[in-house]
Amino acid sequence: MLHNYCIIAVRNLLRYKGYSFINISGLAVGMACCILILLFVQYELSYDRFYENTDRIYRVIRERHKDGEASSYTTGVSGALAPTLRRNFPEVQQAVRVLQRRLGIRELADKGKGEGRGWIVDEGFLDMFTFPLVKGNPKKVLTEPYSVVITEDIAQVLFGDENPIGKTITAEHRLLKENYTITGVLNQIPENSTFQFDFLLSTISLSQISDTWNANPGSITDFLTFIMLPQDYDSDTLERKLPDLIETNMSTEARMTYSYHLQPIKQIHLYTQRDYDIQHSKRGDITYVYLMSAVGFIVLLLACINFMNLATARSASRAKEVGLRKVIGANRLQLIRQFLGESILLSVIAFVFALILVELLLPTFNSFTGKSLALSTSSSILALTGITLFVGFLSGSYPAFVLSAFQPVEVLKGSLKVSPRGNGLRKGLVVIQYSTSIFLIVCAGVIHNQLVYISDTNLGFNKANLIHIPIFRTDRMVEPDPSKRLVNRYSTIKREFLQNPHVLAATASHDLIGIDGGRQQTVRLGGAPDQELPMWILEVDADFLNTYEIDLFSGRNFSQDIQKDVTSAFLINETAARQLGGHNSLGKQLEIPGLKCTGTVIGIVKDFHSRSLRKKIDPYVICMTPSRYLFITLRIQTDNLPEMMAFLETTWKRFIPGRPFDFLFLDERLDLLYRDEMRLRKVFAVAAFIAMLIACQGLVGLASFLTSQRTKEIGIRKVLGASVAEIFLLLSASFVKWVIVAMLIAYPMAYHVMRTWLQNFAYRVHLGFEVFLLSSLLVLTLAVTTVGYHTLKAAFANPVDALRNE
Repeated sequence: MLHNYCIIAVRNLLRYKGYSFINISGLAVGMACCILILLFVQYELSYDRFYENTDRIYRVIRERHKDGEASSYTTGVSGALAPTLRRNFPEVQQAVRVLQRRLGIRELADKGKGEGRGWIVDEGFLDMFTFPLVKGNPKKVLTEPYSVVITEDIAQVLFGDENPIGKTITAEHRLLKENYTITGVLNQIPENSTFQFDFLLSTISLSQISDTWNANPGSITDFLTFIMLPQDYDSDTLERKLPDLIETNMSTEARMTYSYHLQPIKQIHLYTQRDYDIQHSKRGDITYVYLMSAVGFIVLLLACINFMNLATARSASRAKEVGLRKVIGANRLQLIRQFLGESILLSVIAFVFALILVELLLPTFNSFTGKSLALSTSSSILALTGITLFVGFLSGSYPAFVLSAFQPVEVLKGSLKVSPRGNGLRKGLVVIQYSTSIFLIVCAGVIHNQLVYISDTNLGFNKANLIHIPIFRTDRMVEPDPSKRLVNRYSTIKREFLQNPHVLAATASHDLIGIDGGRQQTVRLGGAPDQELPMWILEVDADFLNTYEIDLFSGRNFSQDIQKDVTSAFLINETAARQLGGHNSLGKQLEIPGLKCTGTVIGIVKDFHSRSLRKKIDPYVICMTPSRYLFITLRIQTDNLPEMMAFLETTWKRFIPGRPFDFLFLDERLDLLYRDEMRLRKVFAVAAFIAMLIACQGLVGLASFLTSQRTKEIGIRKVLGASVAEIFLLLSASFVKWVIVAMLIAYPMAYHVMRTWLQNFAYRVHLGFEVFLLSSLLVLTLAVTTVGYHTLKAAFANPVDALRNE
């Protein structure tokens, strides 16, 4: 019987080539999309799960909150926290600190490589995070002062095939300007690790480290702190004890201002932004993983619906086969197995083509996601096998149960009638397909409109042709003497850059304007402690407004000729002015305790976006702090960009020879702020295209079948005088009606989902009817075009051919 089933299945595939092609191609495309998205989701979920103690490791997050202020979160904490946790809580089995720094390595610079990513860590780091060592003892490599562990890549660059153990390298940093002995070599750091570094140095080597809670300006408070708890220990129990720890070691006021949270390490990659609003350009987001998963499942489901729809539509053509099998003794279970087997066979064939599609599309998909995905793991094979069986059973389940229920007497007497429920099911499946397609089209359109809006929005400054050059990464590393650092000679290099006629303006600042938005500080009005306001601070020089082309609303700008402007003058934006009394805020005295400066408001600038458009424009105070500038920003002409960039690099190397010239274009960096949204737009656009393609495929097959079922009706109508146009409208109307029903279902869903998504942006497009109207026209046009061939063919057919046997 199995042999017979296989023969019948192959015969049906070859006999109905059109239906077979539609089913197999639809399933293959759906499965290929699902496989690609599965690989992406699987990779994202695998981050930081390869450590031996993954389930026991937590990162400490610090929350800052005050009355009337929104909470802000940071991963940087005091260096005193880790040893205090070890001393006070026996459940903390291990606590390690990590200080991330860009290190200038003299040997790398000699090879033209420049900097490396250095992590200054406690000696228990490799006990907690089990990165495998190629050379060295993990329990000893970080125990001695001035010891360093390097990665295999760096070892290859520096020493080739030589054994690097015992050799020395020179770290050039204001904290770490020493020779370090290599005590270990780490295996290649996995890509699915949130920890990416080139060097590990022990905190014993650190010349300045704060092991106390003293919050003086010289203390280091940007340590990452990780702890390891016992197996199955509830981290919330420890978290509830931490407020008392803050009060005991700091103060009651600190307890009211700060609190600590414990984040499982396996959630760092996907949940940090969602749970703590800490953005990172290389972190993922679980929201987008959910969306990608939903899109993959939807596309696969549409392909299965296609199969079910065509199989149920063709059920009458196999009725006699079912009747004969039942007459000669086949029971319903055997028939169900037969039709499920045929469905699984189709699914296996489609799976083979899906794998070919995946291999062809994988390089493009990797470029799109920024990952290195591959079909090589055993877990992937198991998942793919599961997808194949799922598709086979899902797509073949309903047809199998419908066909196996036919009564042989009715079939063989020719009295079998198509069940109205079958017609209703087919219509329902078409509605599901098109409502899903319309939903995806509307979502893709709204996301596209929002990204266009972001691109076209006036940010309050001219973002074009601005270059940021970091002056802190290299200069602070090589020069411990503050008086000799480039940071304190920024005006000299500015003048040198301005010698080029293509450099139109230059300024220095502490922050990247438009990207990280400065820092929030408490500002006292008139120096009174009872009149404190939370505001954002930007530290810039006198050429800031001119370089960024920000307009002055009232008052005056900073002046190089007025010495008091450097120490005791402020600019504020319009939002801050409204809080301080509008035009009356000019001349008011402000104090910023965090910067230890007091001054007078001399000007009000027009509002500008110093952060992402997800955030509202905050009140800003702009001041001059020459000793704290970290970036030089140039406004350039791009007429002869290569020549100008060569001039900038040459000028840079006159000040810091042997160090790489780093720069970034502001508009490109701004685009990275919306990387996830751009990716989401592409996902929805591609998914909408595939969904429409699959839906149209199914509609072609369905239209072909249903028009063939109405051949005699069409012949009679033509004999009675119906025109070709009337026949065309009659046949098309039923399909168009289903599409309209699909619109009525899809639009409320899309409206609700997109309105919720747009709430993530403080500045967003209006969710108008235009995108819904355009999607309606697109879908209706595609639907009518899809069924047009078969309806016109039926309308032009000679009625004699349809009625000659009556």
